[in-house]
Amino acid sequence: MMKEKGNIMVKNIENLYSLTFVNKEDKELLKQLYKWQISEDEKEKMSCAWVPEKHTEDFDEEKFEKFYQRMQNRLYSEINYAFLKNNKTNKYLGFASYQNRNHRNYSIEISYYFPKENRRKGYGKLLLSLFLDTMFNFQKMNLNKIYAETYEGNIGSVKLLEHFGFQIDGRMREHYWFENGKIKYDQLIYSLLRREWERRIV
Repeated sequence: MMKEKGNIMVKNIENLYSLTFVNKEDKELLKQLYKWQISEDEKEKMSCAWVPEKHTEDFDEEKFEKFYQRMQNRLYSEINYAFLKNNKTNKYLGFASYQNRNHRNYSIEISYYFPKENRRKGYGKLLLSLFLDTMFNFQKMNLNKIYAETYEGNIGSVKLLEHFGFQIDGRMREHYWFENGKIKYDQLIYSLLRREWERRIV
């Protein structure tokens, strides 16, 4: 079952979990996102771009307000977040996001994140199952392709994408550098076409 209300879409699996798209004014969800960001100590594994040195920050209300204002400007126009929620505990487990929407070839790029305590528990398959089904069935977007990027050393992410039928389109050689270049990984580019998803769920 899928319900659409304003800018929030929800889809349930036996009412145990729900997927909720973030509203611009939903400060509590954005606060959760901010807390995950400042506490993550493996940021360099999530982007090929430079990131500040690893550290954990305490929550700071003033810094959060600045983050909140930035996110309000970015939401919908640049990026959208969908949080996976456990409806029994009312806790948010992680999120998927989409960005780089292309109105010409009807594609989006996706990413996903879980804090450490929620990894290796099967939530990734649950989240992507809900998220992909929601996006491919969102008639206003009429998507033909969903793509994602990850580095070849992220075995969990590679297996997750391949589990859902994503095909590898190419690689950017030695695109991820760790330990000042002592360790290098290729970045992998995966995509899933609508017809491939539809064949999978029939």
